[in-house]
Formats: sequence, C-alpha cells, structure tokens
Amino acid sequence: MRAAIEEGRLPASRLAGYRKLGREAELEERRRDPRAQAEEQRGLRARWRGYRARSRSSAKGRWRDDA
Repeated sequence: MRAAIEEGRLPASRLAGYRKLGREAELEERRRDPRAQAEEQRGLRARWRGYRARSRSSAKGRWRDDA
C-alpha cells in the first residue's frame, strides 16, 4: 500500500478512510458481542485501578507536614 501511495496510485486520504472504516466495524462488532464487552470492561477496570493507585501514592507525601 505504501508503494501505491508513493507512486500516486492511491491517495493517502483513501487509505486513512479505509482504516477508519475497519476500526468502526471492529467497534460495532465488540458492541454486539457480550463476551467482547465483558473483556473490554475488565480492561477498563484494570486501567482505572492503576490510575487510582498511582494518584493515591503520589498524593501521600503531598499533605505531610515535614517541618
């Protein structure tokens, strides 16, 4: 595909549109599949746990009175 873009046979915007359609189709498939939804939720929960843990650990020393 890169060669086709470099040679001018395929506009870069067409390739970007094609990739976008692929992402949209993948998203729609995940929305309809209960198993994929559950997996996505597990991933989101894990990320949020990580965010909360990092923010708690960085805030611990912030309010301490060391003076």
